Amino acid sequence: MTKIPVSISQLAQYGLDYVSLVSGDAPRGRPVKTDKLDTNLLPVLDVIFKKDIDSVDIDLITSLDKQFNPNIPNEEKSNEQRQAEERIARDRDILNKLQEIDAKIKTDEYTKRVVLQTGFVSFEAKRYSYINNELNEEYESYETPLFQVPVAALKFKYTPKGVVVTIELSSNYVEILSGSLRNFLPQEYFSKIFEFITDAEAKERTITPLEDEFIKDLWSIIKVQLNRLDARSISETPSFATSLIGITSKTNHFLAEDLKNIASLEDEELLETSLSSWASDENMNIEQEVTDDGSTEILFPFDYDKYQLKILGVTANKAVIVEGPPGTGKSQTISNLLVHLAATGKRVLFASQKDQAIRGVKDKLKTLEVPFLYGYIPDKTSKLYTEDDEKDSAANTLLALNREFKKKKVGDLKEPLTLLADRSSLFAENLNNERSIYSLLEERRSLNYLDAFYTYKINDEWYSQCVSLEDTISRLKASVNNYEKTYGDFLSTTGKKFEDLEFEYQAVIDGIEKIRSYIKDNMPERAGWVGSKVNKIKLRSALNEYGRDLLQEIYVEIEKIISSETTKSNRLRLLNSLSDYFIYASELQTISDDRYALDKLLSGKEMPLSVYASFKKVILNNGGKDKVFQDLAKYDAITKRIDETKLYSTNELNREIKDIRKFYKTNVTNYIRNRILKKVSEANDSKNIRATLAQVARSLTKSKKANKTFDRLKHNTDNFSAMSKVLPIWMMSLDDISRIIPLQKNIFDYVIIDEASQCNFAYAFPVMFRAKHTIFFGDTLQMRDDNIMFKSNDQLNAIAQKHQIPELYQIKAEEDTVKSVMDIARLNGFKTVTLKYHYRSPKELIGFSNESFYEPIGRRLEAVNDNIIPYKDTGRVLLVHVVTPDLKEDTSDKTNSAEIRKVQELISCIKNDHVLRNKSIAVLTFFNEQAELMRRAIKDDTIKVSIIDGIQGDERDIIIYSFVIKDPADKKRYIALTGEGGEIRKDIAAGRVNVAFSRARAQVHAVTSLAPELWPEGIWIKRYLEYIEKNGAVNRRHDKSKQQFDSDFERRVYDYLANKLDANEYVLETQVESLGFRIDLVVYHGNKKLAIEMDGPCHFEDGDGQVYVKNDWERQGALETAGWDFYRISYFDWIRNQDAEKNNLVNYIQRYFTDGATLSNETSILRELKKETALPEEVPKNMYITDFADEYKDNVSSKK
Repeated sequence: MTKIPVSISQLAQYGLDYVSLVSGDAPRGRPVKTDKLDTNLLPVLDVIFKKDIDSVDIDLITSLDKQFNPNIPNEEKSNEQRQAEERIARDRDILNKLQEIDAKIKTDEYTKRVVLQTGFVSFEAKRYSYINNELNEEYESYETPLFQVPVAALKFKYTPKGVVVTIELSSNYVEILSGSLRNFLPQEYFSKIFEFITDAEAKERTITPLEDEFIKDLWSIIKVQLNRLDARSISETPSFATSLIGITSKTNHFLAEDLKNIASLEDEELLETSLSSWASDENMNIEQEVTDDGSTEILFPFDYDKYQLKILGVTANKAVIVEGPPGTGKSQTISNLLVHLAATGKRVLFASQKDQAIRGVKDKLKTLEVPFLYGYIPDKTSKLYTEDDEKDSAANTLLALNREFKKKKVGDLKEPLTLLADRSSLFAENLNNERSIYSLLEERRSLNYLDAFYTYKINDEWYSQCVSLEDTISRLKASVNNYEKTYGDFLSTTGKKFEDLEFEYQAVIDGIEKIRSYIKDNMPERAGWVGSKVNKIKLRSALNEYGRDLLQEIYVEIEKIISSETTKSNRLRLLNSLSDYFIYASELQTISDDRYALDKLLSGKEMPLSVYASFKKVILNNGGKDKVFQDLAKYDAITKRIDETKLYSTNELNREIKDIRKFYKTNVTNYIRNRILKKVSEANDSKNIRATLAQVARSLTKSKKANKTFDRLKHNTDNFSAMSKVLPIWMMSLDDISRIIPLQKNIFDYVIIDEASQCNFAYAFPVMFRAKHTIFFGDTLQMRDDNIMFKSNDQLNAIAQKHQIPELYQIKAEEDTVKSVMDIARLNGFKTVTLKYHYRSPKELIGFSNESFYEPIGRRLEAVNDNIIPYKDTGRVLLVHVVTPDLKEDTSDKTNSAEIRKVQELISCIKNDHVLRNKSIAVLTFFNEQAELMRRAIKDDTIKVSIIDGIQGDERDIIIYSFVIKDPADKKRYIALTGEGGEIRKDIAAGRVNVAFSRARAQVHAVTSLAPELWPEGIWIKRYLEYIEKNGAVNRRHDKSKQQFDSDFERRVYDYLANKLDANEYVLETQVESLGFRIDLVVYHGNKKLAIEMDGPCHFEDGDGQVYVKNDWERQGALETAGWDFYRISYFDWIRNQDAEKNNLVNYIQRYFTDGATLSNETSILRELKKETALPEEVPKNMYITDFADEYKDNVSSKK
């Protein structure tokens, strides 16, 4: 989109006026502060006018000395006792107020802070109206402190006499409280004062000890502006005779200096920084495809998901947005991104207004154990700060510059990703093949009547030959049997003559037939003697002609018949008998030959006759030969497809993938380690850099507080430049950036701002100036900084109109809600990547936010956490506890003692539950008063007690809510906080509600004095309580007595394990739901569980839409992220070698639950990857050569 024309310097001016508007604001609601404390009690003069004051003590006496009797009448008391009692009363009041301040700041530490204020001034003036741009008629008396110092902590040390309260100071900067003067001065008058203050801060005039001249100059310029408006009774000088401790909103007094300097620059120069994103489309529409298949280098040392990976594709833009809804792994994503950018030679700044966000990323990077990876500036004003933080600080890191660190072996950076992509594809392909094989086996199972015959590889032609032979044998056997029965006598006499002869039966038969035919045709039935003689000659001649090739024995027998003195008919009969014999003998021979041929056909297939007989019956009983051989061809084709399908061990693939991942992370870590150590070495090769770093290191060791060395960095760019050469990543709060980092354009390649949805536009501006690219992380659907919400719209409109700022860029336009820098960036069309995998909690706990806020705008979160921990035996992870309040017990409608007691009861139950006792707990409420009472009631410091504003960016295992409201008529108390209506407030209320109800990891307990149906309409809490009632029960698992099976294979595996495993130790459950998917079988042992998947009978399922996956690999990956470990059984392996697979399964289960791990041996692929690693080559050093070396002698001689 084309940006609305706007000047970047104008935006900076607008931000500057905005900062001046909110500077020094007191917190909303009842002010929490002590009465004025004189210098005898609190030595404020030391704080303001002495150097290196880190803390001051207030000595409070709260018990009466034993020499005094408190019970005597007042008139009998001595003046000394009366003074002692007055001191005790005063000190007790001070102690109560200081304890109240300490308790309140613990419940609201993210948006408020404790300060010490002094330098009181007073005057009488007319209030200025920004609506009418004129002064009011009446004078008002006004008194205010002019100076304040941030307090890091209040420490209470109890003594026999009372308490010593130590006020620890966070820095040596003094803040000027000028904001309240705006109520009496027009904008142009106030700007004079504000400009003087920013100039003074730039010149470090506001660093203790303050000079009298500075105080005089400051008050003089203020008095001049007040006198211009006829103010009266103006103090001569600020008074340091008293001071007070109180709570104020957090502000940044170094921000104004940065904004002023940026506003003085030309837009051409500003366009070279990431600030150009606000005014130009150039480099704002880049989106590259990023895949982790090895085609590009991805240097992420921590786990990542597909949504997080997309961020790399948009980082080339001048500025981008990463929407990170609750629990989507922002810290891990930022950690990966920081390392990747540093590994590619970029200088990176990571900033946030929340110390918790910085700390989480720092702790994650710390686990990599890479020296000089980051420079961390601890937030000393944070309640999380401890002295141990100094060990991780940049100051301590730089002290190690002279230590020697070893480089480590590194392999190819792309190869592991390529291997992972290959193995992941192979995994999905393998499971698809398992399903194909299962389907084929099931199809072949329908042809299982052919199982006994398939291996013989028979076909239709072969079978037809066998049948033909059998038919011939059968037919001839019948003929032979008939002949033997009829001509038994002939066989026993004449037949014996020919038994051992070898001849061609058919030739004999043909010869006899020709002779017989001759006789029949040519020989008369009767003849005379002469005729008889002639016939004999003819017959002999015929015999010689037709029987010349016959064996002699046969010839003689035929001759005997035709020469016999018998009738023609009888001789024909005898010849027929002889012919029939030879036919009989021929048939016997054929039977023998065919039997041999049949045996040969069967033996050629190695088929026993009995199997052949069975096969014939199969044909008979299964539709005939054609049908059976069609089925056999189908059986053969299925078997070939099964044999040709490649299968791998999925469990082995899993091991390989885990090993490659482990190697990849180590490889990336070693690579960035070596790269940084090389940079350190190169820096040490420069004399100037060596000198600068040595001086910094020396000052760090000498400084009483190392951070004061960093306080001076802003105006010493050489020092910071030298340090950034050895520390590629810097991490600190937004406040510290303006205080510490030099205001130099593009001093960083990238700045990453976390919790940007709570970051003000003005705060982000100077940070963006310091970098070429900006990446905003946050959630525009969560809570914003609403301090400005109660500012006058007239004041806000006045500064917007003054600088001609379009509504699109305004922090709060008229009739609009407050906008964060992320909101404004979104409205300006910045490229956006959304993280969607929700890791924090199961779908039941994030479901309310999902349904109410994310799904309606197309950002549905995919919950990949299935760690279900129901409360006791309720079967619920979300519970409503309704209590009955005592309306006379509470004096405020913002407190509820009955709910506090219920919360205490719940905490006690949780702490005494063996499953829950070690879970972290937070108690949240919407009211400060209730939070303070809750804090006093709950003595356990490990339990966080806070209002909702103090929980964003934080999380706990168990969240307990106290909703306070006792009567539906009190609805007004909640409308501003959680009302669903109102054009301006509704977005802020929705953000607060979204934060409030998305913090729990495992359980939610809602304590309420009104049943859900009694809560008034139009309040988010009512909807949340109704959601709890409807969705709080966990319904993942079915009745164990009713096991469910998707296949016979699953049933067989279940039956085997049920018989093999000890039922007292192991619990089996089938079809267990997780993330909307179903796991075939789960084995439980104690608190551990193992997923058993039967590969083959199942088919890929999309689940119920809770998590979107493309294939089996993504499905298993999502389930592994949710805490599942897998063992897979191949159906093909199971049916091929069931005994071995059973043993493998049981052995793995027992080993898994005893050792707590899978196979520990390295896979071959990991060994190969390790072989390919090597230490980086070092630049060779110049060799030291003595005067007596040969090289030296040669050089000398060559010169002569």
